[in-house]
Amino acid sequence: MSVHMEEAGDDGSAGGGSGDSVDVAPSPLDSGSAGIIDWRDGLADDMKDSPSLQDFKDVNGLAKAFMDTKSAMGKMVRLPTDEADAETRTDFRMRMLEADNGLMVRPDKTNESQMAEYYKSIGIPEESTPYMESIQIPDGMEMPESRVAALAEIAHKNNIPPDQFGAAINEIIASDAHQIAAKESERAEGINALKAEWSGAYGEKIDRVARTAELTGAPKQLVESIKAGSVGADTLRWLDSIATGLGSEGSEMSKQVGSIGSDTLEDTVQKRDELMNKMLNEDMTHVEYVAAQKRMLAYNKIIVGDGVRASSL
Repeated sequence: MSVHMEEAGDDGSAGGGSGDSVDVAPSPLDSGSAGIIDWRDGLADDMKDSPSLQDFKDVNGLAKAFMDTKSAMGKMVRLPTDEADAETRTDFRMRMLEADNGLMVRPDKTNESQMAEYYKSIGIPEESTPYMESIQIPDGMEMPESRVAALAEIAHKNNIPPDQFGAAINEIIASDAHQIAAKESERAEGINALKAEWSGAYGEKIDRVARTAELTGAPKQLVESIKAGSVGADTLRWLDSIATGLGSEGSEMSKQVGSIGSDTLEDTVQKRDELMNKMLNEDMTHVEYVAAQKRMLAYNKIIVGDGVRASSL
């Protein structure tokens, strides 16, 4: 459409033919005598005739279709390519599960073959080795290999993916390690306080405590822990009180086991011999005889520990 413009005369009337004229190009959205101009006329030649645009009557329709497409694409789940990494594939599986509307095929739990294929697809190995490799033992913490193997077998038997098993068990182990470290720190603080309390007698008292534990039949593990220095301060104080009681002549415990640390070597040998004579020549009840055996064992340990030759026993 062309618009012809003329310069007006002084009186406002249209000027003559001598006035200048200007041609104005039509807009794609303008209406002419032939109706609304096609909105595609403003597009490049290689796009205006595209069949995909023929159904749109105007730009508004095209814009709405574009926005709808963008919204739909945001909800789409893209299939991983052959080169996709494990993380991408796992993300795809999770999104498919979230979008499940009952159309996904699930294995028949009564079909061993289908279940085996399913477990394989989620990363369940054929043996338990990967489970053992997923367990991380912190430095300074010990876990028997048999214990690790048992945990791995349980996870494998119950078809738990190794990565999930490793994440769970390692969190538990880390928590245990933290608690052990806290208890050890508390024990060390207690021992330092006990050293200050016992001062120069600390070493002597520890030796007496260990000896008392042995002679009174304490569990072997406790005796070894005392010697290794891994027993808490409260336990050492308790054992020291027992040792003190055993060393008090006339106390009930002294009568049962014999004095420790107060008698001379000669006194201990004499008491041992007197007890042996009593056991050989006097009638004793079963309870008395068992108690006498314990005292005899205690005397002999003291004597041997103090360097008496075996021939003197």
